[in-house]
Amino acid sequence: MNKLGFGFLRLPQTRNRDIDLPLLERMVDRFLSSGGTYFDTAYTYLDGMSETALKQAVVERHPRASFQIADKLPGWMVRRHEDCERYFLEQCDRCGVDFFDVYLLHWLNRANYAIAERFNEFGFLERLKADGRIGKIGFSYHGDAATLEQVRDNMRDMAPLSPEESILLEKARDIISRNTAIPCTECRYCVKQCPKEIAIPDYFRIYNAYSRFPAEGWKMEPVYASLARNNGKASDCIRCRACERNCPQGIPITQWLKKVAEALEQANSTGTPLK
Repeated sequence: MNKLGFGFLRLPQTRNRDIDLPLLERMVDRFLSSGGTYFDTAYTYLDGMSETALKQAVVERHPRASFQIADKLPGWMVRRHEDCERYFLEQCDRCGVDFFDVYLLHWLNRANYAIAERFNEFGFLERLKADGRIGKIGFSYHGDAATLEQVRDNMRDMAPLSPEESILLEKARDIISRNTAIPCTECRYCVKQCPKEIAIPDYFRIYNAYSRFPAEGWKMEPVYASLARNNGKASDCIRCRACERNCPQGIPITQWLKKVAEALEQANSTGTPLK
């Protein structure tokens, strides 16, 4: 398998936030023609649009044997064991397949692990594998820090990076860190939990651009104002912290929303205070 996979968490979108399917198809074709085979999606990615986009851009346009699909069971949404089968069948329908090459238990942490144990989600994955409906099984992890012993165990059968690769990786990390105020990945897990319907990832993207180019803040303010007309403003945050409890990155969202409001709600491009 090629070293890199194609993630379907962040995809090109039009101005009205629909998937830009023609562009996505060109990206998929280029990936496959260059030797890539592995596509990764999940039930909650892009509010459910990710799996459907994969069906349209990949499954309906290329032979099934030419690619692999990794999908993920939203285990934290399960309320009884039977829900596992229901979500799996819905994912098969969304993706247009009857088999996943890889199927993971999504977003394990302490709380979600307890849910997985309660409803025997690990047993469900094992049964799917035994039935031949999935290939490899595993989980994605968003909990406490990986120990040194875990790192040694995980790296046991893998070749280390070359010195050149390590240097390049460090440089890329430094560039990204220096130019990103808020390390938001726009997974949007925070949005559905917000009682004020604040467009948190969108505001954070605008704020990151603002922090890189503060002298051009006047360009970002009208963009923010346009989004705020149809969503809760950053200053509408009531600090319930539901967003923070659902953030895989552990971002102090309520603190950053205060900074967003201070930076972008003072005035729009005409100097008129935002209402």
